[in-house]
Amino acid sequence: MILSSVFGWLLRRLFPASSTRRKPKKGKKEGDKSPLKRPGTVNRLIGRCLTNPPDFHSRPHDIFQKILKECFVFPSNNHGLLGNINALSVAGDGGSARTGASRYGKLTCDCRKNGVYKCSCQRKFSDPDASWGRDSYREEYYFGRTLYAFTAADSPYDLPIYLNFFKAYRHGSLCFVYSFHDFLQQYPEFTLRECRLCS
Repeated sequence: MILSSVFGWLLRRLFPASSTRRKPKKGKKEGDKSPLKRPGTVNRLIGRCLTNPPDFHSRPHDIFQKILKECFVFPSNNHGLLGNINALSVAGDGGSARTGASRYGKLTCDCRKNGVYKCSCQRKFSDPDASWGRDSYREEYYFGRTLYAFTAADSPYDLPIYLNFFKAYRHGSLCFVYSFHDFLQQYPEFTLRECRLCS
């Protein structure tokens, strides 16, 4: 319980957000796929990043990336655990990060006292950034976030060198494009030779 409270406090400091919003919609039925809503979205995002690279150094969670870099990635490199950083190979993959928080939230109104049991009032959420997403590996919908990671692919240890959370409903291809450009900005000290995508 104490560890959970400390972790929740840390997340709120790193990722400040409003804790109230409306009840999230449920995931689709089993067997439904979640393709990109607009064709060409990935190409447009890549073009935007190439012509006008976004500044990834002014976000609340950048402090988390700095902690990961200075306390884990660089020391791992100093011990020779990442492979050749002058010709680095990385592997990128996303996975489901399910939350332990309630998907229904806590009511902040008096509707139930007045006999209204299905209201659309604001609710308080302990994990306000969680949403419904599709886990293609388990072929089911889940409530939480998507964790996208890059690992050192030439190392026998497969150590993570970049981690980022996205809304669970965000398509994997968009998570990759965003994370890849962020990774290149976070690690100018590394020379990337190749990036492999895990299916």
